[in-house]
Amino acid sequence: MNLKNLHNVYQDNLGRVFDDTPKAVFAAIAASAYEQGGTAWDDIASRIAHEWCCLYDSGVLHNRPTKHVREVARKSDPFRE
Repeated sequence: MNLKNLHNVYQDNLGRVFDDTPKAVFAAIAASAYEQGGTAWDDIASRIAHEWCCLYDSGVLHNRPTKHVREVARKSDPFRE
């Protein structure tokens, strides 16, 4: 894995919009998207944690999920290792 590659395909496709958008805004957008899809607020954090782990495990993201995030993801998906 190239640790110097700090970008992912999503960042690259968003271009300057990504550069100009604060991290808190992306968090709000992610939570809002899950809520609009019918996800209960209690499940949103676990879904985001699960998605981060999946994207990292598949090589899309280079940002390794923290131990806490992995634990949250594992609890939300009994089939994860």
